[in-house]
Amino acid sequence: MAPVEVDVLNSNREPLFQITSAVVLVDLCLVTVLRYISHAVRALPPAQKTRYREEQRKKILTTFGSLAFASILVLLYHWVYALVGSYDAWADQQGETTPGALWDGWYAGTDDQDWQLGRWWQDAKPLDDFKRAALGSSKAVWWTQQLLVSRIAFSAFVGIEGRRRDIPGWAVAAVCGLAEFASLSLAQSMFFVMLTVTPAPATRTQRGSRWAPHVLVYLLPIAAAATLTGLLPGLASNDAGWIAEYGSRLGAFFLAAGTRPNIAKLNLQFVPEKFGRQYKDAHAAHRAEARVYSAISIVATAFFMRSTFWGALLNSGASYERRYNTVWSTHPAYDRPIWSKLASASMKILGAISTDPIIGVIGWDVLLSGFGLCIWAASRGLDVRDMLNSIIPSLRRESTEDKPAVKEETPTSPTESQRSSPAGRRGRPKKNQSSTAQEPASPVTRRSPRKRSATHDSDADDASYAPPANIEAEIADLEHDEERDDTVAEDAEASALAWGLSLIGGLGLMSAAVMGAEVRSG
Repeated sequence: MAPVEVDVLNSNREPLFQITSAVVLVDLCLVTVLRYISHAVRALPPAQKTRYREEQRKKILTTFGSLAFASILVLLYHWVYALVGSYDAWADQQGETTPGALWDGWYAGTDDQDWQLGRWWQDAKPLDDFKRAALGSSKAVWWTQQLLVSRIAFSAFVGIEGRRRDIPGWAVAAVCGLAEFASLSLAQSMFFVMLTVTPAPATRTQRGSRWAPHVLVYLLPIAAAATLTGLLPGLASNDAGWIAEYGSRLGAFFLAAGTRPNIAKLNLQFVPEKFGRQYKDAHAAHRAEARVYSAISIVATAFFMRSTFWGALLNSGASYERRYNTVWSTHPAYDRPIWSKLASASMKILGAISTDPIIGVIGWDVLLSGFGLCIWAASRGLDVRDMLNSIIPSLRRESTEDKPAVKEETPTSPTESQRSSPAGRRGRPKKNQSSTAQEPASPVTRRSPRKRSATHDSDADDASYAPPANIEAEIADLEHDEERDDTVAEDAEASALAWGLSLIGGLGLMSAAVMGAEVRSG
């Protein structure tokens, strides 16, 4: 390997330190998440270790573990390709020879080249170039805004489910670090694994599972992050993109950890208990928190429609096309149909992930995140009505419609049984036939009147039983995971709906529908 230059004025240590620090930070977040998963698997209660649940858990762990590994490979490939490509472009402009080629080793002689990493880092400023590439064109903005809006939805999902399942604050912080510094698909896959191995707690939490913050607690950071996301391209062109970047990250962190009653066991409470309310049961609290995804769906659809409009307008090509005639040497110009313009714009926008490594890492992150959401919707058997109710406020069902009413069957009284007509001969009865002869000829077991009265007394006591107030409150606070016995067709229906919503509102709308349905079904 060629020697690395070390100079006081032009040191290679700065770029190496920054790159190594980023890699170490991502590794620490990943190791922290894996540590929590390992601890959660060992701490599963016996009720979660049945054969059926073990098989389902193994399938989900294998699927999302493979998806997380694929996300890491895609992330490493594109970032290495982007860094090497940036250095090669700078070396060509400066007339420097890139070391590390086939004939540049120790056997090539004493004329070894040096890595000019310090000069490249100061002159090219690759981090700034990468940010400009992610926001410098309509094709890049189309992918980038989908990723940023879906991060907002994911941060809210981490905050709601993390507080519900009592996931430690350090594990939540590690997941947020993966989403911000690595890739959303990696963080999303790892958090789905965490939810799989972390059942709902059977004991009462600090504020109770019936407590939920007010909807404005979520709407304010969502509005701030969405506004900064919309202003990010303009601020980045004026070298002020760091304002929107760090502002959106602060909003995402507040959504993920701001509603926790005790942050990192430091008694830090961003949201006091009086900023929320106690609902009648845990399911009502979850449905109240799922309303925030209606706002996220509106934001996601607005950004997607806007970026799609400008992307189609700026990448559709010329309005006329010339058809060449080799016989008469006439080349008339014809108007291009609208479908031809849309096809050209779609090919340019979708093909941008293969032409630029920065757009590639963002685009593949969006695609892998959408694929993971579809798998989660199918594996969890999410209800399509819950998905639609999470993003469309007018379609929300009442609490009585969430679960079908169970018809209670009570034994019929003797008078009602005597009134029921038997399946016998039609017409008027004979005069010499008594009214009791109309009953079916079946053996009747005689029971003691004393025993019957005792039975009626016990039934009356059971019907009039009402639990004490403290017991009723504990029952309302209980969380439980419902067993889903949906068919393959219903699972595929949820996955197909999620993918169809991505065509309307992008990844942000898909995330709002799937994550909102998961919160509502809790």
